[in-house]
Amino acid sequence: WVMAQESPSSQGFKSPLSPKSPSFKTVYDDVCVFIKRFELCLSGHTQAGGVGVAEGFCLVWPEPNTGVVKGRKVDGDMQMLVVAGLLLDLFASSTVELVDKDIMFGVTKTTKVKIQREAATGDAPCDLLIGTLQKRQQPWSLGNWMGQLWGHPEFTNAVFDSLVAKGMLKKVESRTLGVVTSIDFPTADAAPFEELRGAIRGAILGDGAGLDAKQTAVLGLCRLADKCHGNNVFLSRFLSADELKQESVWDRVAHLMGDPVCLDPNAAPDRF
Repeated sequence: WVMAQESPSSQGFKSPLSPKSPSFKTVYDDVCVFIKRFELCLSGHTQAGGVGVAEGFCLVWPEPNTGVVKGRKVDGDMQMLVVAGLLLDLFASSTVELVDKDIMFGVTKTTKVKIQREAATGDAPCDLLIGTLQKRQQPWSLGNWMGQLWGHPEFTNAVFDSLVAKGMLKKVESRTLGVVTSIDFPTADAAPFEELRGAIRGAILGDGAGLDAKQTAVLGLCRLADKCHGNNVFLSRFLSADELKQESVWDRVAHLMGDPVCLDPNAAPDRF
């Protein structure tokens, strides 16, 4: 639904830092830091029930009333965030891990993505990513993978298709002269998103229980997405416009993310 599907293996591997979009380098750096930060929190800590990190992020993505996704993304950057979410889901299931390599004078120069279990997870989007990772005979760096998978919509498509198959979203196609011109994803079952919204909203406003690791990771992806947009499109799914003006709200978001600075993209555009 984003654009024609194309696998990394079909086009060959290119330099991960080749020019992609004006915001690519900033988002690329932030995503790599984000994944490393949450890998230890999520590894082997699968929570029963609920939605995965990538699923939760894609539930927040569509416009709430219409299900429109067009115009609410910077294509390649947003697709990279979905891949980051899937990778975190694989950490949670102990399917992959990060392994530090090339350590010199106590400083890690390269962090590799290593597959721990070759078996399928039973989750189609995660298995699609595993299959891509398996195409490399030797572990590749996290930075290389994030760069290579920028602009590949098949992972985003797979997550949205999975949410449709699970009955959380509906897939609505618009056609002109028999040609699909747009695909929207309005809500089919509001309960999963409302559960996620309630948890994140309650944690930010201080009147709810704490977030689990996956919910916190979803919040982190939403902050990165807002940084791509330069506004608060994603966080506005959890908070009102008036609430987003409160300094205490941004302090609480920063605290939840374990970051000592405010994460308002306008106040701190150079930080995750």
